[in-house]
Amino acid sequence: MAEFFLSAGFILLLGFVTGCNAMVYLFFKKEQEIAKAMPAQKILKLAKKLYADGKYDESVALIKKNKVSLTGKEEIAEANRILGWDYYYISIKGPVATRKGNLKLAELSFREALNTRNKSRKISCLNGLPLALWLLDKKPETWSVINKAVASFSEEPSVWNTKAITLRREGRFAESVQVCEKVHKTALAKGDLRTAGHAKQNKADALREIGETRRAKTEYRTAIKLYERSQKETGLSAKFHISGVEEKLSAL
Repeated sequence: MAEFFLSAGFILLLGFVTGCNAMVYLFFKKEQEIAKAMPAQKILKLAKKLYADGKYDESVALIKKNKVSLTGKEEIAEANRILGWDYYYISIKGPVATRKGNLKLAELSFREALNTRNKSRKISCLNGLPLALWLLDKKPETWSVINKAVASFSEEPSVWNTKAITLRREGRFAESVQVCEKVHKTALAKGDLRTAGHAKQNKADALREIGETRRAKTEYRTAIKLYERSQKETGLSAKFHISGVEEKLSAL
């Protein structure tokens, strides 16, 4: 009987030691992963560049692979903001079969990022979230987010730009054109050439819907020029915006 208890005790001790060794191994493995991972700011900078170049899948993969390095609240918020836009564009440019799933991921990412204290980051999320919500057929919630964004950041042209897009999606083309004109004027006054380019592109989209092809072409050409100026002055790529407008222009 004594031998039995000694054997059982030895087995339990062996199991305990093995468990401790496994925990130590996992701890050091985690530490090694952290040591090997890229610095957070480098990850976010590269992810933004990949997004700006239209390489959305690569941007997502980079953030996921290096998420162990993203420990700060604002770093995590920025990563989620980038992921939100990545998933949104993957959804509208990728296969229809995966669209809803990617839109849900975009919604989740934007909501997570809204915890940020950074104003420009919050505005970016408030612009992306309603675009995803609309395509998920959550229309009342879409307008709720837009109205809150416009009320909170009334001087920010980009939130009005999101409103213009949604008005067009709802078939309110004349109203969309009017808001786009306001966005263009306000963005130019602030020196925000990219948003001014968005305004011209979205105005052209609305004009195209009501058959005003000639005016739409003019607005698309102006949008391309604004994107090119923005790219040159800021150093931030507008390649996928430019190529998108060029495709629309060639289709008219």
